[in-house]
Amino acid sequence: MSRIDKKSPFKVPDGYFNHFEQKLAQKIDAINPNTGYRTPLDYFQKVENQILHSVDYPKGKSLFNWSYTWKAMAAACVVALFYFNEKNTVDQNELAEFFIEDYLTTNTTYEIADHSDYYFEVGNFIEDYESIAIDDALEIRLYGETPTNLNLFDDE
Repeated sequence: MSRIDKKSPFKVPDGYFNHFEQKLAQKIDAINPNTGYRTPLDYFQKVENQILHSVDYPKGKSLFNWSYTWKAMAAACVVALFYFNEKNTVDQNELAEFFIEDYLTTNTTYEIADHSDYYFEVGNFIEDYESIAIDDALEIRLYGETPTNLNLFDDE
């Protein structure tokens, strides 16, 4: 801070600010109060109408907007498709359950096994029984869903 020069490069004449306010007030009073601008009589009564007539207002939009209508109709169609498609899925599931139930009640377990795509070979069963414990094999045999212990007429 000590390096900063405390002398200002700008100089003001001596006594410049003495009576400064009085000199400024005299200059302001010397200005002519009439600026040369005069408003005509009835100017403020007429100007509003002149401005309103010169402004071009945009035409109002019609209340019926076709682009909005098309968008609303498209949205309604999508919602309707989802609604009706969901009902058809439920109906198809009910039909599938009915036909499966009917198939199981009219056919015996041996007829169902004959139509099955599974290939029953004794060797496969022996390999399965050898790979698991005897207790587990007995439990599967007793409680598993095999044609001999599957009761199709119980409602579960």
